[in-house]
Amino acid sequence: MVLMSENLNFDVIIVGAGVFGMATAFYLKQTDRALNVAVIDREGGAGEGNTCKSAAGFRNTFSSPENVMLTNTSIDKFADIEKKGFGLNTKMCGYLWLMTDDKFKKSQDAICAMKENGVDFAVLFAEELRNIPGLNVDAYSSDECKMMGLSRIKCGLLGKKCGSIDPGAIVSYYESEFKKLGGVTKYNTKVESLILDPEEKFDIPGEPLVWQEPKITGVRTANSEIHAKTTIIAAGVWAKELLDPIGIDGHIKPKKRQLFQVKGSSLEPLIKNCPGYNELNMLPFTIIQKAGIYIKSEPREDCIYVGCADNIGRAFSFDCEPERDYYENSILPVLVEVFPQFKTARLESMIAGSYAYNTIDKNPYIFKPMRDLVVVSGDSGSGIMKCDAVGRIATALYWGEEYAILYPNVPFRVSKLGVETRDVTFERFVI
Repeated sequence: MVLMSENLNFDVIIVGAGVFGMATAFYLKQTDRALNVAVIDREGGAGEGNTCKSAAGFRNTFSSPENVMLTNTSIDKFADIEKKGFGLNTKMCGYLWLMTDDKFKKSQDAICAMKENGVDFAVLFAEELRNIPGLNVDAYSSDECKMMGLSRIKCGLLGKKCGSIDPGAIVSYYESEFKKLGGVTKYNTKVESLILDPEEKFDIPGEPLVWQEPKITGVRTANSEIHAKTTIIAAGVWAKELLDPIGIDGHIKPKKRQLFQVKGSSLEPLIKNCPGYNELNMLPFTIIQKAGIYIKSEPREDCIYVGCADNIGRAFSFDCEPERDYYENSILPVLVEVFPQFKTARLESMIAGSYAYNTIDKNPYIFKPMRDLVVVSGDSGSGIMKCDAVGRIATALYWGEEYAILYPNVPFRVSKLGVETRDVTFERFVI
């Protein structure tokens, strides 16, 4: 039920209260406090969709110079936020890719690109990896390894300006700053559709007709219409549900990603006693190149999170049900060969969400398909680590500016992340 006093008219509506939506909302209000901005989300609070289901790692180890710039500036902003007293639980633990000889050779172009882009990393050979508790760099000789196609670990690529962050904390930061500036949030409000009207109404059934100039005038919810001069879609995988019916391609596909919380005394050394790879003496965010399996140590919860970026065989869909069998039959057999201590660890809990994949070049899309509609999408599983830059670029696009100024004072051409004007490098270094 809509209260008579409730404001249903705004300058800007942002659909989606994840990190992209809230960062954009904050920077819009920061540039003009008089701007009447509302963030709308189906969930009960900010970041309660796929943001809170994220593994929440961050890295600047990308081959695309655009992705390096988006992540570098966002990571620097995270440090500034914490310096000013807002806790984000950032841990500069690094990212470690465990590579076979074949994978290392195939990654040379990406590694060279990272060098050219100024990414700080080190290549650690097998002997330098033996300090990692339990790591079996020689996982290749058993019958099980041969069956799964596992090969000896040749080296590890350690990204240094990398780590993890609390996803709820970063989205809460943008939300709180947005509200301090007078921003409005409308939670538990599912947007059913965009309102497509003609520029000039004649009250003819079926408007807008093909000869009428169309415009977006807001959104429909179950109980009301909320109107705005500009609508920004930052709804992640759900952007398709709003854009497809009006014939606009959001350039994303949803794919399920699962996160498994694993505990056990055998994992304690990995969680709390892994010296030599960062100042925290903890295991870096570690990627086992076979099948994209990764593990993330979480000392506060005394656990390790396990995930996998599977590709072929994983449907593009909105399925968000976690699968215990997937952990036990697909992930665990590989994991116990590389880290045998997982054999006695227990699966404590599991969650599943969706990545909004840009399947073309793995860079975000920030574009304006109509003069009153902005689309912010295509995070491809790296939305948190790019969110500050994306919020600034979306804000610059709204104001019609040629360049966005990323933190602390880095210019970025807005049109690079558009559609017709797109000018980005294909990302080759993905999990």
